[in-house]
Amino acid sequence: MNALEVAAKVCTLVEAPSLLVWLDVPSDAEPDVAREALRRRRRQLQAHHSNPKYREVARLVIGRYRLLDHLLMDVEAYLRAVERERVRAQLPLLDMGVDGVLADGTVTAEELAFLEATARRLGVDADLALGRLRLRADEHGVALGADEAVPVVAGAPHPLLPSDWWSGDVARWIAAQIPAGTRRVVDVRCGSGAVALSLATLRPELQVLGFDVAERTEQAERVFDAAGVDAVALPARAEELPLDPDSADLALFVVEEASVAALAEARRVVGHGTVLTVDVGVPRATLGGPLPQLDAALWELCRAAELSPARPCATGASTFVVTRTLVGDGPALAAVLLGRLAAVMEVGRLSEAHPAVRAVARALEELGEREEGSVATYEVPLVATTR
Repeated sequence: MNALEVAAKVCTLVEAPSLLVWLDVPSDAEPDVAREALRRRRRQLQAHHSNPKYREVARLVIGRYRLLDHLLMDVEAYLRAVERERVRAQLPLLDMGVDGVLADGTVTAEELAFLEATARRLGVDADLALGRLRLRADEHGVALGADEAVPVVAGAPHPLLPSDWWSGDVARWIAAQIPAGTRRVVDVRCGSGAVALSLATLRPELQVLGFDVAERTEQAERVFDAAGVDAVALPARAEELPLDPDSADLALFVVEEASVAALAEARRVVGHGTVLTVDVGVPRATLGGPLPQLDAALWELCRAAELSPARPCATGASTFVVTRTLVGDGPALAAVLLGRLAAVMEVGRLSEAHPAVRAVARALEELGEREEGSVATYEVPLVATTR
């Protein structure tokens, strides 16, 4: 073993991130201070080398003392080497996050933000994360550029859903939940206009009013104008809609928080009409068969993040499953789910030490070791509930 390998083995045995931490020496200490601390620690180990608790580390430090002493002659160089090794050890986890972002063939601004947040949690520079993203995007044939002239119309964001979950099938399913005879629909948080545009196209008899913050309604209005649909987007808070009581037939929340105040306001606007919420259910994963341990961990993660997913197939609810099928291996599915884990942690403000996060991480680690060849899926049921 060379000096760095010996130092790394010592640090592993004593569970310390560096020799300086183990020696109780500050990182900006002079080499002579660090070397003197090593000499003192060697004398202590010589006195306790017969103790089984210290035997292995004592044998290593005493037998390879000259290598360690030489290493500490340049403390700064040693710490730089430690940092390089620490970052190198995090690269497989970082690459799992990168592959999760690339798995659906697109890279959104939200996914870039999640990747940067993942890099920060791993203690890796964000520029390194973006560099790995560019490198692996080339390998996967994913284009990172976007045409700013084309308006991006996407479904409402949710940390459990893939970035391209909004589709014609989902839109038709939601349109089918709207009772016959409905005329005016209020999209309480219209976002970029995906829901309103789809409903107005699929159900031409509907007049759709969308509300959101000003910058989002401006984007939605451009989309509506380009499509020539009967939909309008106006800036307003969900808790204060500029509408008269009983002035609409249905209020709609699609994968957006329906707070008590927002629900009360929606109920005021529709009177005896309908309030329809569409939210996510419990996520499921398969790899050539069910993965009950992972499913249970994902369920607990949702509860910990207060996402409160409803049970699929609940009484009175319709479900539509958003499926991400991966004709491949466990590591590919683990990469997708790692991205979802990072997203849920961000929304729920959960640390890596949280039991629910650790349970999912353990399940994903086991999943990543599975053999190639099985068909992997990640599913999120959408649950429609009339309130």
